[in-house]
Amino acid sequence: MPPENPLRQAHHLGIRAVNDLGVLFGRLGNTDHPNSQVLTAYRAANRALRDTLKSGGSLADVKDITGELCRNVRAGTLPVLQAAADGGYVNATRQLVLYKAPLPEQPDPSVNINAAYGVIDTSLQRQDAAITALMLSGSDETLITGDENRQGVLRASEVITAGAFWVASLWWGSFSQTADRAGGGFDKQAVAALDLRTTDCCLRVHGQIQPLDAPFHLTGDPRFADDVDWPPFHRWCRTSGVLYLPVYDDGLTALMRASADQVLAERAAGIFKDRHPADAFI
Repeated sequence: MPPENPLRQAHHLGIRAVNDLGVLFGRLGNTDHPNSQVLTAYRAANRALRDTLKSGGSLADVKDITGELCRNVRAGTLPVLQAAADGGYVNATRQLVLYKAPLPEQPDPSVNINAAYGVIDTSLQRQDAAITALMLSGSDETLITGDENRQGVLRASEVITAGAFWVASLWWGSFSQTADRAGGGFDKQAVAALDLRTTDCCLRVHGQIQPLDAPFHLTGDPRFADDVDWPPFHRWCRTSGVLYLPVYDDGLTALMRASADQVLAERAAGIFKDRHPADAFI
C-alpha cells in the first residue's frame, strides 16, 4: 500500500492545529469554559470591588484588588502563551518530518511571549487607570462596578480577546520561524476548518498558496488587512498554515477550493450547515 500523501497529512496537522488553538482559547476562557483562571479572577475582583466600594473603601483598598487581579491574570495567561509558542514549533516539526526535512532547534520564544503579555497587561492597566480616575472624580460607583444593565470597568472580555490574538500570533510566529530555519524550498498554504464558524475571510483564503516570505492576500471579511503573512487573519481566527510542495498536490488544492466554494454557495442561498468534525475538505 503506497504511503499517504505528505501534503494531505500536513492538511490533517493543519486541522489539528485549529483544534489545539481552540483548546488554548478555552484555557483563557469563553462561554464554553467559564471557569478559567482569568475569568475566575475577574469575577472575584468584581465582587471584591463592589463590596469595598459599598463599605466606603479607599483608593488604596481598590488598588489592592486590581493588583491581585493583575497577578492572577498573569499567572493564568503566561502558561497559555508559552503553550502557543511550543505548539507552533511542534506542529511545524511534525510537518517537516512528513517531508523528511531537517528539524531545526526551537526558536527562543521568551522575548515574543513577554512582548505579547505586555500588550495584554496594557488592557489591565487601562482598566485600573479608569477606576482610579472615576474614584478621584467622585463618580457614581455604578460606573465602576456596573449594574443590571451594563458591565463595570473591569471586563475580562478585553483581556481575553487580546490574549486570543496573541496566542494565535505566537503559534504561527513560532511555526514560521521553524519553517524558515528548516529551508527545503517550501511554500505555505492556508487551511481553514470548514464548519459553521468559518468566516467569509477564511473561506476565501482556504487553499491559497504563497512563498514562505510572501503574505497571504485576503479578500473576505472580517480581516485585519488585505495582506497578512500568517494567521490570525482576524480576531478569533482559527485558520492554520501548512508547508506545501507542489509535487504532492494531486488535486488537493482544487478540492479545497471546491469545498470552500460550496460552503460560500450554500450560505449565499441561506443554507448554514455545521460539520463535525471540521476538515479542510467536504
